[in-house]
Amino acid sequence: MKLKKNFIFTICFLFVAFLFAENHMQLIWQQEGEFVNSYYGYSIASIDFNGDSIDDLVVGSYKWNQSGLPGSTQQGKIYFYYGGTVFDTIPDLTIDGSQYNYYSMIGNHIVNCGDVNGDGFDDFGSIRYGNYTSNIKYFIEIFFGGTQCDTIPDFQKIIYNNDVN
Repeated sequence: MKLKKNFIFTICFLFVAFLFAENHMQLIWQQEGEFVNSYYGYSIASIDFNGDSIDDLVVGSYKWNQSGLPGSTQQGKIYFYYGGTVFDTIPDLTIDGSQYNYYSMIGNHIVNCGDVNGDGFDDFGSIRYGNYTSNIKYFIEIFFGGTQCDTIPDFQKIIYNNDVN
């Protein structure tokens, strides 16, 4: 009986404590996608991509498309926001899937790979979908970080349909 009372007391105490708990963290940045249902922010990563010793924010929007119409295609887009004393809402670099097929969904899976090529800059990885009409299932792409970043993958691994069980 005493154990039951202690348990009920603990539950009530935790309920009241969480009821009056407050978050005093200040919102420092807020951003929205280019259109509704672009899934902006579906995947994010923190990475020092440009090598200035300040982490940058990488945001994926895998249902983005050139037309801006939700659901028409899902090419995807990746946004890079370089960190610093001023953190603005204009991306410093973007990679969009318009040069790939209509459903590449670039930005669906993004990851900080660390420094895979040993040059002292963090590198960034992404997985995008292959063409439905071909035997290609996925593309695993790595973009090397540096002072002169570009949108061309520096490494690419193709996963074929028969490779996936």
